[in-house]
Amino acid sequence: MGENGAIHEKIILNQNDFKQIGLDEKRGSIFGVEISISNQYSDNLRDLSAKHIGKRLKIRRDRNTLISAIIREPIENGKLFVGFQNKKEALAFISSFERKPDFHLQYTKKELEEAEAYLKPARNPFFKKSLEALHQKDYATAEENAIQAIDSEPNEPSHYHYLGYIYHEMKKPELEVEQYLKAKSMLGPTRKMPGLFLSLGQFYIESGDYNSAIETYEEYLSKYGVYFLINASLANVYEKKGDFDSALNQYSLLARSGNTHFENIGIEGIKRLKEHNKGINSD
Repeated sequence: MGENGAIHEKIILNQNDFKQIGLDEKRGSIFGVEISISNQYSDNLRDLSAKHIGKRLKIRRDRNTLISAIIREPIENGKLFVGFQNKKEALAFISSFERKPDFHLQYTKKELEEAEAYLKPARNPFFKKSLEALHQKDYATAEENAIQAIDSEPNEPSHYHYLGYIYHEMKKPELEVEQYLKAKSMLGPTRKMPGLFLSLGQFYIESGDYNSAIETYEEYLSKYGVYFLINASLANVYEKKGDFDSALNQYSLLARSGNTHFENIGIEGIKRLKEHNKGINSD
């Protein structure tokens, strides 16, 4: 892991490895660029991003950084989405790849609403200032601007989640969990925010409160359905707690997931549990 949490594991891409770059003009005030990379690297990108949730992913072409963004969830199917305030910025970004857009993307109404909700915090000027301060480890300034972001958009749960993360970095656990719980209380049936549940669950694990971590992960899964990273976290905490039957159920699900990274987690988990059972039976 490098400076400011940047990922130093590398995937080297050539010009031909960027299969398609599409401009999307269907997101209201947001112009999106979707990038598809070659199948040769899509598994590597998914596995790398899954290992480094919450860290900064940088993609460079020659010496130029084309993308620098926080990873919120595994990058599936070799596709990345980058949002811009206007078409000029989006086209300028595409031009850095020295090619024209390959296509214009179409989205359903639900996808537009979810994308709008996901991208909204990044447009808040206080959030942007806070993020810049956080990257410099200026936690006081990051906290101040995160609070101002909340004051300007008090109904946006991601701001509270983000403030909780700042308190995590500041080692203020009481304030950290308070913000996570505020954010969770604001979620409706369609706003999923798996990263919030992962943060809250991890907080409980680090506090030694395995039961609350399990309740947090199970709450997400019961409301929103399977999300492999949460299933993996649930399997892990069941194993830590010593509930090996429940852990086995989750690892078995992951082993059948069809996702190489999570299949490996499931297979390794099942292997560990079998070795544990062998040790008990041999006593």
